[in-house]
Amino acid sequence: MDKLKMYLLAVISAFLLTISGPGFGYSLLVYIALVPVIYGVYRYKERWFSISVTFSMLYNIVVFYWVTETVNYFGDVNIAVRVVLLIMLAGYLSIFWVLFFRIVVKVNNVFIISMVFAVIELIKGFLFTGFPWMNLGLNSLGYRPLALNAAYVGEIGVSFIIILSNILLVSIIMGYKRYLIYFIGLIIISHLAYFSLKEDYRRFEKIDVAIVQPSYNYLKKWDPNERSNVVREVLQIADEAMKEGSSLVVLPESSFPLYIQDDERIINYFKSYSYYKGIIVGNIRYQKKDERVEVYNSNFYFNDGEIDYYDKIHLVPFGEYFPMKFITAPIQRYFFGGNNDFSEGKESKIFQFREKKIGNLICFEDAFYRRMIENVRKGAEIVVVTTNDSWFGKSLGRYQHFAISMMRSIEAGRGIIRSSQSGISACIAPYGNVTAMKMINEKGVLSCDGYINKNNTIFSIIGYWWLVFLLSIAIVIEILYRNKRR
Repeated sequence: MDKLKMYLLAVISAFLLTISGPGFGYSLLVYIALVPVIYGVYRYKERWFSISVTFSMLYNIVVFYWVTETVNYFGDVNIAVRVVLLIMLAGYLSIFWVLFFRIVVKVNNVFIISMVFAVIELIKGFLFTGFPWMNLGLNSLGYRPLALNAAYVGEIGVSFIIILSNILLVSIIMGYKRYLIYFIGLIIISHLAYFSLKEDYRRFEKIDVAIVQPSYNYLKKWDPNERSNVVREVLQIADEAMKEGSSLVVLPESSFPLYIQDDERIINYFKSYSYYKGIIVGNIRYQKKDERVEVYNSNFYFNDGEIDYYDKIHLVPFGEYFPMKFITAPIQRYFFGGNNDFSEGKESKIFQFREKKIGNLICFEDAFYRRMIENVRKGAEIVVVTTNDSWFGKSLGRYQHFAISMMRSIEAGRGIIRSSQSGISACIAPYGNVTAMKMINEKGVLSCDGYINKNNTIFSIIGYWWLVFLLSIAIVIEILYRNKRR
């Protein structure tokens, strides 16, 4: 019976954590979602590994099941291979949870445990090019008083608050009543950000924006027989946007199924309107370098008859490039027939739009806080995120990616203009306020206001140095305390 109980605790936590996240939105549950599994690890210490693996594998398989859709989009593979790849990803991400639960078993200081969890999430965002997707702090977005703490301590700082609240509750349940005052204090402090940042976003200066969402069938995109139809479809919707009174028009990542730099008609079309409004178009481009041809995933910027572009810096591993070719070359040949990788962009690019400065992120890049903060430090007053997201299908992945854009807005205090090929497109005011959106597979133009903010958040200035500082102090205090007890 005890064995059944301990696994049930892991399953309950996996369920609660899933429904507290993007796509479900029961974010208040995140304060207690991990209580069952943490209690189980404490209660059945000799089985901590089995409990943590059960929880983490179940949770990761559920929230990342969209990987099966993605692999099918990129490689058109059978279901067995897709399931194996999902299990491999879930297994890799479970390593970080298992490491955390090992710390829970070995360390008695609740603050050090919580800070170590934050460090583990940071490592996950860097290791092997990084995969900072579905950090725990992302589950806070349905409850703004908690989510707004990211403007001060970042997404991972919110993760720290969430983990600490769960561990304190477990400690209270296990009879350590002195932790009740810490829990109450944590709840009060974590709500202070809401009172300092719940300002009316309408006070910000704004620009009129038209976002194009083509929502064509992605299966038609690279079919040579459908190419002209797709181009015509995109231009028809773009034409609606051009004829509106907006001053900035944005088209999504990889809008056209061809190199627009070679299509004089498309280039001249956007140039002709660029004398009246700024136009940002996501599309691939190529550049000849010596004997090689380099291909980039880019944002083209049409302004006053001139063209500038930003090339995506952080590429999607196994989607836009294959790392460690000595291992992955056979996989690349199997899925992509040996096609060449995309090339990395060299630097962040800020587009000058009249007197405004527009930053750029393309698709997967907005998962990395460093990319957003780099744009802000270069002067970006608003940021454009172009993305495809068709490769998520109708899965939770779209909602997760949209939530990531909201989190970057809170961390940096910047408005975001989000243009997605088939949804979710949106205008997000500074600090994560969604003011307008066009949902999945809706076709047409989203007219909305893009909000300008020049003020920097505390997080955009100090990043995660606060974590290094606090963890160092906590470790020193713990060492001194242990030495004193001896």
